Amino acid sequence: MYNKAILNYKRTQIVTNHSPEQLILLLYEGAVQALKKAREGVEEQDVRKRGEGLGKAISIIGELNASLDMEAGGETAAFLRGLYLSILTELPKVNLTNDLRTLDIAIGYIEELKKLWKERVMNKEDSSSEIVPVSEQSHKKRNSVSISI
Repeated sequence: MYNKAILNYKRTQIVTNHSPEQLILLLYEGAVQALKKAREGVEEQDVRKRGEGLGKAISIIGELNASLDMEAGGETAAFLRGLYLSILTELPKVNLTNDLRTLDIAIGYIEELKKLWKERVMNKEDSSSEIVPVSEQSHKKRNSVSISI
């Protein structure tokens, strides 16, 4: 019981000690890990591992989608929304088909987005991106970030 409380506290610290930009990066990293776990589950014919990986990946990608600010993000946000929704449509099918190709495509897209996020948002000196913060009140409700690339 005590160890679980400590673990929950540490998880809360991770979220509160990071900027919204860092949280997005953590979400990308978590999505890639979850997708790879789902892939391993398919390869190993481990239904539980596949399901846990898919469930976590779907939750994370859904959160990335929900964090988009469509007004401030413009075409970039619209593109990301379409990509996230496409991935979210295809991933549940893996439970029925065990299609590794679908997982590989999703992993490729999320890894590329993670790379671009690191280059253009996290490393501001190598970037022509401008971070447009959402209103202060929106930050308190949800850690959302808008970018213009």
